[in-house]
Amino acid sequence: MLERWKVKLRAMADRFRRKEDSEPAGTTNACPPLQLNLGIDFGTRFTKVCVRDVGAEVTRVVSFASGIACPSVVVVSPSGELRALGSKSVRSREVPVTYLKMRIAGMGIDDGPPSVAGFNLADADVTKALSSWFLADVIAKCKSGIARNESELIRGRDLKWTANVGVPVAHYDSPAISTFNEVLAVAWLWQDRGFLPPDIGSAVARYRETLADALCVPRDCHPVPEIAAAVQSFVSSREAVPDRYIYVDIGGGTVDAVVFKYTNYSGEKRVNFFAGEVQPLGTEPFLKACGLPLGDEGLSRLTKGIPKETDSSVKLKLQLENLLGRVLITARSKDGGLPWAVHSREGTGLNHIGNLQPDQMKPLRILLGGGGARIPWYRDVLLGAWSQQKLRNFGFPPFELLEIRCPKDLSVREERRQEYHRLAIAYGLSVPLGEGPDVGLPSQFEKSPPMPQWSPSVGNYLDSKDAYD
Repeated sequence: MLERWKVKLRAMADRFRRKEDSEPAGTTNACPPLQLNLGIDFGTRFTKVCVRDVGAEVTRVVSFASGIACPSVVVVSPSGELRALGSKSVRSREVPVTYLKMRIAGMGIDDGPPSVAGFNLADADVTKALSSWFLADVIAKCKSGIARNESELIRGRDLKWTANVGVPVAHYDSPAISTFNEVLAVAWLWQDRGFLPPDIGSAVARYRETLADALCVPRDCHPVPEIAAAVQSFVSSREAVPDRYIYVDIGGGTVDAVVFKYTNYSGEKRVNFFAGEVQPLGTEPFLKACGLPLGDEGLSRLTKGIPKETDSSVKLKLQLENLLGRVLITARSKDGGLPWAVHSREGTGLNHIGNLQPDQMKPLRILLGGGGARIPWYRDVLLGAWSQQKLRNFGFPPFELLEIRCPKDLSVREERRQEYHRLAIAYGLSVPLGEGPDVGLPSQFEKSPPMPQWSPSVGNYLDSKDAYD
């Protein structure tokens, strides 16, 4: 509330200042445009949005009818009509289409029906059309809600809208990014024209019809690597020191693990992503593995303690440990290939990793984000992966969890500040392109050649046979 009044007072002060600086007496200048940038965290299960007043440099959380998180679901009626799930439940004979983001990326889906209203959900055009419909609906709702709730701020000013939509680093740095670009282009065109196809048939047809126009027309909606956005507030904070880090985003459907190196040369900040991978190991697969109910009830149980192990949860644990091990080994191969274990005291030389005890090594910090960041099971598995995967033998130090603090320029209620791990990506995406640190993607870094191995030299008898004749 305090930040909102600050924004309003700043806008009033700007208005009076412009009147004083106007050149000819008796004339009035129109207010400058109000630039608002939407940061859309397009999640596998839920979507969160933050909006930033670029001029005032203040970000606010956008609320939906269902709260701060909107289900990433499109509901299809038996006749093919489309609607967002929102806070309403699925009615009889309606079919919810879930995992839109995973479908765009081409990841395997083992949940949900194979077809809806006569359309095959495995068809790429159907997936893209439904995803564009969902994102266009989200953007349109954000715009109308902000116009309604911030009427005093925007009165008499032209609005300039832009948007950033999060894409996992692994998909952003792969051929899948072209599909994401198409989906975002069509979604932005649909909401800009105020047109949302009413049913799945017209959505698929209009997607094909408008795709060429959408790609040709300059748009203000861009895909952005999610983790690059998530570390935005971290690299701007005091606790951020140049070093290597792991970021693990634990969502409802997937876990996105990325290893990056943060550098700061005389104020020139840069984040180099060496490796990233996304796997369907999120909270919902974990709830199923533990035999717990899906939704808030099951998540509430997870946050209170470690559930009893099952064969499925043990398998999920091994997959999560392997995921972390793979991205770490790949990242090290792109960062010189040398061991990362160093003494915790600066300036102390390291002759051999085996000479150091775990408590003597400088820890490798893990930043956690997503709705599952506070679940004890995930935290314990990630911390224990160092010993379970024998990562010490690969030259890695033990892990340490590091909390990301809520930034001061995020206007949110105090109780919501404790949930910043759920909003970190949406906040970072709300910051316009070019204002964050420079980013390097995994494909830009080549693996280091293997270290030369010593082998004893053996003379060739034929070269010196005369000595023995």
